[in-house]
Amino acid sequence: MDNHLSQDDCPFWYVYVLECSDGHRDTGFTNDLDRAIFDHNSGICHTTRDRGPVNILSYVAFSDMHNAIHFEKYLRKAPGRKFLNTKMLNSLSRKRDNKSRR
Repeated sequence: MDNHLSQDDCPFWYVYVLECSDGHRDTGFTNDLDRAIFDHNSGICHTTRDRGPVNILSYVAFSDMHNAIHFEKYLRKAPGRKFLNTKMLNSLSRKRDNKSRR
C-alpha cells in the first residue's frame, strides 16, 4: 500500500479490518481506504493475494498517523485480536442482526 502522504498532508489515517473469501481476517492502516481495498482485491497486497475478494468489516479513523500505527499493531497481537473479536466485530454482528429483524 502506498502511504505516501506525510502526517501534515493527510487529515485522517485509517486502521481497517478485512475479511477474505476464505474467512481469514487481515488488518492494515492507510490514508486512503478506497485504494487499500482496491490493492487488496487486485492482488497487489501479498497477504490477501490468493484470498480475494475481500470485504471491509470495520475501520477506525485517527487524526494522528502514529496512533493509527500503534492501534494496528495492537490488533495483530493476542489482546488486540481478543478485543477485535469480542468488542468491535461482535457489536457489528449485533447491529446487522437488529437491522435484519426490522
